[in-house]
Order: sequence, then structure tokens, then C-alpha cells
Amino acid sequence: MIISIAQAATSSTHETISLYQDPSFWVGVSFIIVLVVFARPIVKLIKQATKKRAEAISNRIEEARQLRDEAQALLAEYERKFKNAEGEAKEILDRAYINAEKLKKEAEEQMNLKLARKEAQAFDRIRSAERNASDEVKNCAIDASTRAAIEIISSKVVPIKGEQMLEEAIKELPTQLAKKVS
Repeated sequence: MIISIAQAATSSTHETISLYQDPSFWVGVSFIIVLVVFARPIVKLIKQATKKRAEAISNRIEEARQLRDEAQALLAEYERKFKNAEGEAKEILDRAYINAEKLKKEAEEQMNLKLARKEAQAFDRIRSAERNASDEVKNCAIDASTRAAIEIISSKVVPIKGEQMLEEAIKELPTQLAKKVS
């Protein structure tokens, strides 16, 4: 019931006005005109702003691509340098080991040569000392036997016969020494 009363009230007060006399029509038309008049420059401004923004974004994207490409090139170069450095380090270590082995061998050879020289010198000294000792012993023996012979001869032999025996002993001395040495 309330709905029918409201409908009756609106239909009785609502007069029919022509479309051109209705102010809301003219407001709508003027709004559309304003939109058309101002829309074109606004659209141009919006297009220019979006175009500038798109160019700035594309420039940034291009710059980012270039930076990425440069970074990838640098990365590739540093990886290559790293691999080369590893290879060079390995070569250096290998050469160092080889040089160390060579130096070790040379030091061993030099040490062996020095030891051989020292050993030969020691043997020479020993032989020389043996010869000197042997000579000393021989000299002492000769001196002692000479003194003993002189004492024996001088106490038991007549002086004339002693001189003959002494001369004969002196003559036989080199042959006696040669027998003892060999």
C-alpha cells in the first residue's frame, strides 16, 4: 500500500517537460562539451607523460641490459683469469717441486763428493801417519839395534875385528831393511 501511494504522488507531481527545457540535459551536454574540449589536450598530456615515462623505463631497461652484459663479460673474464691463475699456480708449484728435487739431488751429490774427498783425505792422512809411525819404529829399531850392536861388539870384540864387523853390518843393512819392509 505504501508503494502505491508513493507512485500516485510522483505521477501526479511529475509534469512532462521537454528534453531541451530540462536543466539536467543541458548540464549533461555542457559536461560532454567540456570533456571533449579539454579531453584532447589532457589526453595529449597524458600520452606525452606516458610516452616520456615509457622512454625513461626503456632507457633504464637498456642501461640495465648493458650493465648486465658488462657484468657478465667481467665475470667471464675474472673466471678465465681465475682458471689461468689456478693453472699458473699449479705450474709454479710443479716447477718449485722440480727445482727442489734438483737442488736436493745437487746437494746430495755435493755432499757425497765432499764426503768422498774428506774420506780420501782421511785415508791419505792415515796412510801418511802409518808410514810416519812405521818409519819412526824402524828408526827407533835401527837406533836401538845399532846401540846394542855397538855395546856388544865393543865389550866382546877386539877393536880391529869390531870395525870389520861394523862395516859388514852397514853393508848388509839395506838388504835387511828391504826384507823387513816387504
